[in-house]
Formats: sequence, C-alpha cells, structure tokens
Amino acid sequence: MKIKNLAMALLAIFAISAKTSEAGLFGPSDYEECAKNAAEKARSNQALRILLNGCETDFPARRSATGGYKYYDSVSEQIIQVSGPQLSVADKKKIDEIRRIAANARVESVRRAAEDEAVKRKRHADTLSKLKINSSRVECASQYFCGEKIVSINVTNASGYTINMLSVGWVIARGLTSCGQLEPKELKYINIPSGRTATLTFNTFDGPTDDGWKYCVGVTDLNIL
Repeated sequence: MKIKNLAMALLAIFAISAKTSEAGLFGPSDYEECAKNAAEKARSNQALRILLNGCETDFPARRSATGGYKYYDSVSEQIIQVSGPQLSVADKKKIDEIRRIAANARVESVRRAAEDEAVKRKRHADTLSKLKINSSRVECASQYFCGEKIVSINVTNASGYTINMLSVGWVIARGLTSCGQLEPKELKYINIPSGRTATLTFNTFDGPTDDGWKYCVGVTDLNIL
C-alpha cells in the first residue's frame, strides 16, 4: 500500500513538473520564439491571435537588433533596454523612473508652451494697438454706377515688429450711426516694416448703389514676422 501511494505521489509530482516545464525549461525562451511556436501550432487566425496575446503577456520585451532585449513603454513612449525577455524588478524600477522623468518633461513642455502663447498674444495685441490708421475712404468704382466700391485705408506701423498680413473690415450702409465691431472682410499680405506707412485698397459690392450711405473702415487683425 505504501509503495502504491508513493508511486501515485511521484506521478503527481511528475505531472506538475511537466506542466510547469511547458512554459519554463522546455518552453519558449522569449517572445520571438513563442510567436514562432504559435504560428506553427495555430489552426486559425483567431487561435493565432489568442496565442500571440499569451506570448505578449509572458514576454513583454523584444529582441534587439544590437543584442539583448528592448521594451516599448507606451506610457513614456520610449524604447527601453531591459535585462531580458521578461521584466525584472530592476527593469520595472528603471521603467518607473523613466516614466517619472517623461511626465515631468511633459508638464514642463505644457508650461513653456503656455508661456510662449501668452507672450505671442501680448506681442500681437501690442502691435495691433500701435497700428495707426491715418485715413480711410470708400469711393464708387464708377462715376455712373456705385454698385462696386473701392475701399482704401492708410496705416502706419508704429510697433517694433514687421507686419506681413493685415485683415480689414468695413461697414457701408444708410443711416449708419455707429461702427461697432467690424467683421473681417479681406486679407492682404503686405510687408510693412516698423515705422513704415502703407495704403491698402479693396474692391467690394457692399452697401447701397446710390448716394446717401456712410461707412466705417478699420483693421481687424494682423500677423507679424
């Protein structure tokens, strides 16, 4: 009886050892070998996907062309050299540190971008405030019919930057009492260095075709070099 029980115990130990060895001593050593085995064993695409998912779980790292193993960390979006096909405790600590550094870098990048944007907005606002409108006029394109009109605006760039684009808006209407906020109508790419004056002209069919109308003209936006 004792011999029989001992034999059964040995058989049980052998079975457990054999099962363990499938993913250990006699199993694939890394992802590439595991994937190769999966391709040979799979009988369908679905089965192959299941087996490959298992390979990815068992072996997070991949062989490196220069030797050793590498791991792509989606959190830090970096390829990290690791000690083997499976991540060791030291590898995980290394990855955590790289993630921490990457997170700090992202925060710093966002902060710098916000500061840069604030500087650009201030520079834009200062330049727009220093664009002096010397004169403006709206004339009929023809002495016989005023359906088409010519809008002119003369400006001086009193800022310290070169302007390379101006947006101009206007309102042409009867009984106009207030300009309000002008809607942008036309863009003109024109180089106006600091301290220089320029005249811009546009053609439009806005407003009444006969006499008695008034107008408002102004710069609505600009771009600086």
